[in-house]
Amino acid sequence: DRAVRSAVPWTFTPYTKPTRPPSAKTLYRKQARKEVEKAHPTWNSSRVRSTIARRFEGREPGGPKKEEKRELNRRAAEMLRDWERKVKGMRAKAWRTPDLVQPVMSRGGELSLMPLRYFEATLLDPPRPMREGEEWCVAVGVCTKGFRLVGKQPGWDTHSLAVHSDDGKFFHNNETREVGLTFSSGDTVGLGVRLDDGAPAVFFTKNGRFHSWQTRLEVRRWGLSDSSPQERCCLYPAVGLDSLCPVRLNTGGSPFLFDLACKKLWKGLTGAVAGEEHDYAS
Repeated sequence: DRAVRSAVPWTFTPYTKPTRPPSAKTLYRKQARKEVEKAHPTWNSSRVRSTIARRFEGREPGGPKKEEKRELNRRAAEMLRDWERKVKGMRAKAWRTPDLVQPVMSRGGELSLMPLRYFEATLLDPPRPMREGEEWCVAVGVCTKGFRLVGKQPGWDTHSLAVHSDDGKFFHNNETREVGLTFSSGDTVGLGVRLDDGAPAVFFTKNGRFHSWQTRLEVRRWGLSDSSPQERCCLYPAVGLDSLCPVRLNTGGSPFLFDLACKKLWKGLTGAVAGEEHDYAS
C-alpha cells in the first residue's frame, strides 16, 4: 500500500458558523429545570428532562400556560429568523472572500470563483487484467501533512479520509461507513470541500454526477490548525494505490466532469451531513 498526494495543498480559513438557537421546548426546559430539580432532588437528569418534555407537550400537569407557551414560541421563532439572516450573510460573504474561493473552469473555458476545494481522479485502463486472487484498490481522499504515504491507504488513520474503490466504503480513522461508491477503470471520482457553511463539508461525485455528502471536518480534532479554528488550514488531495490502474488527477487545470454550479451542491446543510443525498444510480 502506498499513496501520493498533491504537491500543492488546499489552504483556507474556515468560518465559524453561528450556533443554531434553541427551540421553544429547550427554552422552557432551561427555565423549568431548577424548579423540577428542587421539587425532586433524587431524580436523575434523564427523568428530569423527560418530565419537563411531557409537561411542555401537555401530557403531564404543571406545564406552561397557553400565553407562556405562545411567548416561548415567539422568542424561539425570532431567534431562528435572526440566526438564518446571519447564516445567509455568512454564505454570501464566502463567495467574496479570496481565502475561500477556488477558480473553476467551465467546459466553455470560462473561469468563475466558488467557495470550495475540489479535484477529480480518473482511473485509466490497467496494463493487464486483474488476475485470480488479486485484490486491487484505489482510494480517493484528502490528507493532512501528517499522513504517511507508505504502508497506508488514505482513510486508515486520523490524518486522512477517503472512499475505496473495492468496497465502495468511506474511511476515516480506520472506521468505515457503507456509501455505495465503488469504481474501477474508466470511472471518474471527485472529492470536494464546501467552505461557505461553517465547518468544511466533504462531498463526493462520480462520473459527473453528485453522489453524497459524507462528513464535516472538525478542524481542531483533525489537526488542520494548531490551536484556533480561525487559523489557516492545510489539506492535500490524495490517492491511495494498491492497483495497476494508472490514475489521472485534475485539480483544476482543465474543466471538471462534474458541474460545480449544480444546485444540489449549494443547498442548505444541516448537522454532520453524513450520508445525505446518496445517488447510487450514478
